[in-house]
Formats: sequence, C-alpha cells, structure tokens
Amino acid sequence: DLVRNHGNFVDSIIRVSIEDSDRDTRIQATETLATMISEVSCSSNNGSDMIRVQLMRGIVQNIAENRDKKCAEITCKTLSQEFSKMESGGHRVNISDFPRLLQALEEVTLDNSHSYDVKHCAAKILHNLATFDENIEIMVCKSVMDTLAAIASLSGPNTEKAPEYAIQTIIRLSQVEQNRRQMAEHENLLTALVNFTVAAPEGSLKDEAKRTILLLVPIL
Repeated sequence: DLVRNHGNFVDSIIRVSIEDSDRDTRIQATETLATMISEVSCSSNNGSDMIRVQLMRGIVQNIAENRDKKCAEITCKTLSQEFSKMESGGHRVNISDFPRLLQALEEVTLDNSHSYDVKHCAAKILHNLATFDENIEIMVCKSVMDTLAAIASLSGPNTEKAPEYAIQTIIRLSQVEQNRRQMAEHENLLTALVNFTVAAPEGSLKDEAKRTILLLVPIL
C-alpha cells in the first residue's frame, strides 16, 4: 500500500539508491527497490502494473547511473527476473517503456570489472526482449550488437549459459531479413558466432548458429 499510494516515496528511494554518498546506503536502497518490485509483481490490485513499471524504470536508471558492482548485480538480477515473470504471465515487455535500458546493458557488459552474474543477467534480459516482435527492429543497433558479441565470446569454467543466451538472441534477430546486413557488417558479431560453433558441443544450438552464419556471410 505504501508503494501504491506514495509515488514520491518511490522516487525518493530511486534517488537514494543512485545519489547517496554512502555506499552501504545505496546498496540498501537498491535492495529495497528490488523487494518492492517483487511485492508489487505478486499483487493483483488495480494500479499495480503502473507502479511495477515505475519501479522497473528506477532499476534501469540505477543500472545506467550507479557504477557500484554490488548494485549492478542486484539490479540486473531483479530486472531479469521481472521480465521473465511478465513474459510468463502473458504481459508483453516493450523496450520503448525503458529507453535507457539497451545502452545501460552495454555499459555493464563491456565493463570488465563487473561479475559474470551481471553479464549473465544482461544476456537473459536481451533474450527475453527478443521474444517480442515489436522489439526486434530497435534491438538491431550497435549497442545491442556490441553487448551480444561480448557475451557470446565469454569463456571459462561455468560461463557457458550466458553465451548460449546471446547466441539464441542473435539467431532470433537474424530471422528478420532486413536485419541481416547490419548484423553481418558488425565487426565482432560474425566472429563470435564462428568461434561459438567451433567450441560448442554438437547440438541444435550449434546447428542453428551455423545456419545463421550461412545467412549472414553472403551479405558481406
């Protein structure tokens, strides 16, 4: 009820989570945002969807502006979970509701100081967004291509799931013919696909990645 009835309170928590000079306070405020979203997403009351989007926009703002590694882990995990809940609940997730999201995901992905968990969540978020047709066109942009190529190129023990999400997203985006030239001409995307097919075990994902390469290479 506090969240629903006091929008200014939500805005205050968002500001504290980003701007407070004390790191522990920023982390606590970020955790509070995550808890609020979880509680609102379980509510069926009128207005809960609007508050949920407000809180999620606050999480996106936090990803974009808060450079703290712990906060990034909290926010990326929360957003990944909420997008998955929305999809499974029959709610469409539209990128236009979160205009800073794609750039923010690129920044945390390309920042090598962030943990694998952050990159894994970023991969899951993009994978989720790509399931909706209305997001496909806007996702074929340099920031998303950079993010997907970087995640698809991750290697090391226990890191295989994030690259798989990235490869699946690349495959999904390539199914739209008008996207293929921009994807083929990206400096790292094809290389990431090829390297994945070389290293990946035999299976359907490897086969799909190979077919995607065959779609993109003739365009060059």
